[in-house]
Amino acid sequence: MQALPKPLALFACAEDFGCQAVEACKVMGIKVPQEVAVLGVDNDESLCELSQPAMSSIYQHSALVGFEAARVLHLLMNGPASFIGNIINNQNVIITRQSTDVFAVKDEQITKAIMYINTHAPKANNIY
Repeated sequence: MQALPKPLALFACAEDFGCQAVEACKVMGIKVPQEVAVLGVDNDESLCELSQPAMSSIYQHSALVGFEAARVLHLLMNGPASFIGNIINNQNVIITRQSTDVFAVKDEQITKAIMYINTHAPKANNIY
C-alpha cells in the first residue's frame, strides 16, 4: 500500500480482511481514511465497530438472497419450470463509518476544516 498513489480506496471482501488492512496501515504509518479509505462487506457490526477507525461496510441482505434461492429451487423441484439466470441482490446498503469518512481534498488543512464542520454543524433532517 505504501507504493500506491494516495488517496486510494481499498475494498475488502469481508470485515476481517478489512480490519487487517486498517491495522497494516497503522503499522506503515498510513492514515485511514485520509490516505486509504477501507470498505468491507457483510456488516459484521462487532468487527466494524472494534476497528479503529470504525470500518464502513456493505450490508447485503443475505436473507433475501436465501429466500429467492429457495423460491427458485421450489420452482425447479415442483414442475416443468426451468430457471436460467442469476439471482441478483439489489438491496445492498453501504453502512458508512469513519474508515471511509473523508473528503477528496489534497490540502490537509481544508480537509480538517471540512471534517470539523461536518462533525459540529447541526444536521438538517429535510432539505428539499
